[in-house]
Amino acid sequence: MGKRTKFVLIIFAIIFSLSSLFFYFFYKKATKNKFEEMRRNMTSVAVSAAMAVDEQKHSKILTAKDMTSPEYLQTKEILKKFKDNHPYIRYIYTMRKTNKPNIWKFVVDASEPKDDNGDGVISELEKVTPVGEEYDVSKYPEMQKAFEGPIADKTIDRDKWGWWLSAYAPIYNSKNEPTAIVGVDVSAKTIEEEYLKLRKRIIVMFGLSIILSLIIEIAWGKS
Repeated sequence: MGKRTKFVLIIFAIIFSLSSLFFYFFYKKATKNKFEEMRRNMTSVAVSAAMAVDEQKHSKILTAKDMTSPEYLQTKEILKKFKDNHPYIRYIYTMRKTNKPNIWKFVVDASEPKDDNGDGVISELEKVTPVGEEYDVSKYPEMQKAFEGPIADKTIDRDKWGWWLSAYAPIYNSKNEPTAIVGVDVSAKTIEEEYLKLRKRIIVMFGLSIILSLIIEIAWGKS
């Protein structure tokens, strides 16, 4: 192997190493930006949905018996439109506080029964959450602040339904007092799919840069 060939190979190895390092940090930055973009989009949907909900009608939904009431059905239809317009959202729902510390309860769940795990059976966790089902928010610091203003989780968290990134926005009454919140959930699987698309694009870019570098190095080595 001649000195010129060795030199070309050394240069290529350096370029490959530097390119790998660059694209690694580029990917880390890109995924962080993607995550923050998702949080912003989800929060925006939660705010818009909260503004669309009729608080007076929503306040009349108190028990599971009200799930056939016009107030419940109208509120569910409003939330369902937001869900349909944003396919990445798995759940959108409303909740209100109870007199128990850190215990809230569901009011309207806009989802429909769905066999998420593909076992051919609609389990209790895959059914519509009934009015009044309680939920402990003590493990979710951002969620606890939802009545103070729009906010999104900073990390993907787990509950009995799975792993989720969530955003929230308060529903206000005529006195501008928060009486309930809208919650929006995106599954960890959906987020990972977005990351996968990002990785594929970066791998293509990396591959093209290496091929171009190799062609240049070969051409230079023959000159």
